[in-house]
Amino acid sequence: MRRSPHLRFYDCLHFFTREQDYPVSNILEMLNAAKPKVIVVMDEIGARLAPNIENSYDIERNYIWDISVMAADHLHPQIEAAHLEDVEEIADLMMKDPEYYTVYDRETLLAQIRSRLLDGYGRTFVIRKDGKIVTTYSVYGETDNMAILGGLLVHPQYRRQGLAQEIIRSTCRMLTDENKHCITFVNFNNIPSLELHKSHGAVILSSTYKFVKQPAVN
Repeated sequence: MRRSPHLRFYDCLHFFTREQDYPVSNILEMLNAAKPKVIVVMDEIGARLAPNIENSYDIERNYIWDISVMAADHLHPQIEAAHLEDVEEIADLMMKDPEYYTVYDRETLLAQIRSRLLDGYGRTFVIRKDGKIVTTYSVYGETDNMAILGGLLVHPQYRRQGLAQEIIRSTCRMLTDENKHCITFVNFNNIPSLELHKSHGAVILSSTYKFVKQPAVN
């Protein structure tokens, strides 16, 4: 299998298997070889993996939501697909969020976004206000009938204006019009996002463990 050129930008291991009793020893061997900063696994495996790595990784939990039902009746008039000239502005917005600045440096993130846009590997949508990008939302992966969405960000000065709701619902509208089922991940502790998805009828399908490497102690 050909290695994706985009993997060079990631320091994250996503491990999914149909077998929930998959041997933890095999995963630990993989971690020892790859030494990823971030690990994402399904709930059952994460619970068994946690005692083995909790001294070196911080633990986060995420719900997996089915959000197709959130599709808007009409697209937000200001939503648009991101272009190459938008990359630096998107990276700067992302680097305001600990989800990104604790894992990436700006130049690595910038190179990743630029490469994804050039190669058509995923899509990012934006909303502009006052001449600048203030909201972003991305399609991280998709097949003929499914899309995984994430990376929702709203500039701190433009929060509480309904922009998160608008970009989620408009993006879901575009994807469901392409006959794709929409799925996203939301942190257990992100109460505003959980309430937003729940209030629009989204359904929790499952959950994951996310392990984030603890910073080295000098």
